[in-house]
Amino acid sequence: AFFVSAAGALLSTGIAWRCMPHSPRERARRRGNARSVWNIAEVLRNRRAMGYVLAYAGVIWATSGVRHWLVVFLQQHSTASAAAERVDIILFTAATASLLGVPAGLIGNELSIRYGLRRTAIALFLLGAMMSFFYGFVIGLSFGLAIVLTLFYSFIIQGNVSNLTTGTIDAATEDNMGLTMSVHSCIGFCGGIFGPLIFGWMLDSSPTGGGWALAFSTTAAACLFGAVSLFALATQRRG
Repeated sequence: AFFVSAAGALLSTGIAWRCMPHSPRERARRRGNARSVWNIAEVLRNRRAMGYVLAYAGVIWATSGVRHWLVVFLQQHSTASAAAERVDIILFTAATASLLGVPAGLIGNELSIRYGLRRTAIALFLLGAMMSFFYGFVIGLSFGLAIVLTLFYSFIIQGNVSNLTTGTIDAATEDNMGLTMSVHSCIGFCGGIFGPLIFGWMLDSSPTGGGWALAFSTTAAACLFGAVSLFALATQRRG
């Protein structure tokens, strides 16, 4: 598994080296922008870009919380429904839920092209928030239905992973595109740190019986945060 991951990183390095521009004009432009390469304040003042950056943090928060705790959640459901022997099904479901992020991102992009990025992202966030509020109560349902709802929920919650990056690139100024993407990744993946942490803290500190519902409400809050960020900051520049 680690060898395949390392090979993918090496392959990506080769693709970037081969495909990125290396013309004299491009090198001169980069040297001219060297003074502003650490001007993070200019990126933070770009309200439209920061709307997408904060929304990206919201979606990474939500998806990380779900991915990290999904196996534990399904295992407890399996035990509660006298199906403790279904460990293989649980692991397969969790792996499939993560892999669904690829088609979910692609479909989210296609919907954004057709209906508008900001409108589509807000709609997916609101749908993800609504499902998060109710997903914690899946333990009371049958094991088969829980598996189906898990896959659908995972698909929806990951629908904004790709298109928000497109929004950030589109909102960035040409001179600060690289720095804007650095801020996008740094702030965005902070959600990947705090999402699972807050999820587990809420699970441990909640009353017996309502822990999962309260924990999944943190992913709902992350989705609502993403929607509000887009609505308040990422005003459309065109289209």
